[in-house]
Amino acid sequence: MPFFPAALRRALRNLSIRRKLTAIVTLTSGVAVILASAGFLALDYNTFRRQIVTDLETTAEGLGLLAYPALDAESAPSGVGSQAQAALALIMGSLRAYPSIEQAVIFDASGRAVGGHERNILQERSTPGFDDRNQHAFTPEGLVLYRRVT
Repeated sequence: MPFFPAALRRALRNLSIRRKLTAIVTLTSGVAVILASAGFLALDYNTFRRQIVTDLETTAEGLGLLAYPALDAESAPSGVGSQAQAALALIMGSLRAYPSIEQAVIFDASGRAVGGHERNILQERSTPGFDDRNQHAFTPEGLVLYRRVT
């Protein structure tokens, strides 16, 4: 079974050498451009994902540094829970400046949610589960990132 249909072979046979060479160069260049574009697209996609993770890690580390005193006060037996809650609410409220962050939760050492931020309160979202490991995952809803405050 021939690679090209008979009509295409006849059309190619009737072309001059100059036109055949032009077609070969054009076809080869087109394939090279498509392959290079696909490679650059994949590289940009991966770079973009890494940059999103890095930016969110930096934001989470900063929130952790700010929240640490409030979390430390929350765990103290002296009962300063309401002041710690107010401080955590203020800290989490700063996430309004980041329109790409839809939800954030701060957990205490026992895994209890003690503070949070919700961009769209009308959209029902479940609170993500507690995880004490530093990790991230891309889900269909977006990026989920966990950072341990130490």
